[in-house]
Amino acid sequence: ASLINEFNIGRHWTVRAQFDAVVGQDVFNFTRRLAAFFPFGTLKDYEKELRGELPAGYNAAVFRIFENWIEDGSFVKLREFSISYLWYPKLPGVRSIRFDFIGRNLFSIDGYSGYDPEINVAGQRTAVRGFDFVEVPIPRTFSFGVTLSF
Repeated sequence: ASLINEFNIGRHWTVRAQFDAVVGQDVFNFTRRLAAFFPFGTLKDYEKELRGELPAGYNAAVFRIFENWIEDGSFVKLREFSISYLWYPKLPGVRSIRFDFIGRNLFSIDGYSGYDPEINVAGQRTAVRGFDFVEVPIPRTFSFGVTLSF
């Protein structure tokens, strides 16, 4: 769900904010699963298995249980925030000039252990949602724009 608010402040200023929220989404954090797997990972049970404190093959069985790597992917994000200034110059043929400063993907409130609960192994396609496999998160960007009206 999205909530978009736009406020005009006086004749010249506009402030706009877009919040996105998802509740109840699950994410399979395969990235965390890979990071925990021997010999690359940090699972302390491997040491116990090697010392004989746990039965042989214990960690292989635990690694195969996929439910261990499923996390809550619920989030609230400030998807976009912009401030615009509209100027009415006294220039021949120019009605107005608008200056925009825009920030995207500014913050996320979530409990996900990875970079971004909105991550998707299939990019922006909806074929495989909720599968984190060493993906690059959606970047935080800032931009500035100028619009001339004649």
